[in-house]
Amino acid sequence: MEIALVVGIGEINSTISVIVQSIVDSSDQMNANAKKVEELSGTAIGVEEKITELSSVMGEAVVMADKTVENYIQTGKDTERIIDGISKVNDLSSKNARSVEEIASSADHMNKMTETLNAKLSEFRT
Repeated sequence: MEIALVVGIGEINSTISVIVQSIVDSSDQMNANAKKVEELSGTAIGVEEKITELSSVMGEAVVMADKTVENYIQTGKDTERIIDGISKVNDLSSKNARSVEEIASSADHMNKMTETLNAKLSEFRT
């Protein structure tokens, strides 16, 4: 019976050794996993910072795009005002041209009337 007890205790010791080794292996694996989780956490923090920075840059880009659109709209309005001004100048130029034609016609008519008057006055002088 003692032999069976010794063999039984040897098997128990072997089983305990296997269990202890498995626990040590599991502990080592958990430590390795914890280090990887810590590294992953650091990477995640870095990614979060980059995303925050990118979000800020995109916000600035949106603000600049909005200003560009506002400036484009204002430029369109300014262009319309310039075109209106040019159209008014063109109208005034046309009116002035007609007035100049009328003045020239009146001057020509006055010149003819003056010649006629001079001719009649010369009749009285002689």
